[in-house]
Amino acid sequence: GMARVNIGGTPESYGDPKGGKWGFIDKTGKEVITVQYDKVKDFSNGKAIVEMGGKSFTINKKGETIDQ
Repeated sequence: GMARVNIGGTPESYGDPKGGKWGFIDKTGKEVITVQYDKVKDFSNGKAIVEMGGKSFTINKKGETIDQ
């Protein structure tokens, strides 16, 4: 029910935009997890791996850190 969204990135010919910040929106387009991450992966089993400040960690669908 959520999609990754990028703000400020440069479009690439293939794949994800380069740069900018990432977050997540719901089906209506409402931001549900703040656009603040340098990189994000799609959710799987209620978890997503994100990167911020050179550190990777896991968040849940509320945007709470569950693993650092």
